[in-house]
Amino acid sequence: MIDSINRFVNCLLAGNQDSAWEVLLEEINNGQDSLTIYHHIITPSMRKIGELWQENKISVADEHLATTTCDFTISRYHYWQKIEIKH
Repeated sequence: MIDSINRFVNCLLAGNQDSAWEVLLEEINNGQDSLTIYHHIITPSMRKIGELWQENKISVADEHLATTTCDFTISRYHYWQKIEIKH
């Protein structure tokens, strides 16, 4: 899972919404449930971004881009769940 976290962090910092979604989709396809995705991918990724900002390794703008990208990816995940439930 550490590899997924690192990939997700890199996607968020790059502002790459599609690649961030692909990381989550891989975890979904590997059988991970929402609790695992939130607690073992998204949360540690955002903590890592916060640590990078606190250590001045990324700028406030980088942190904001990552947060916005994460928010979008979470929204996409919620939308995907609604579609999956209907099918």
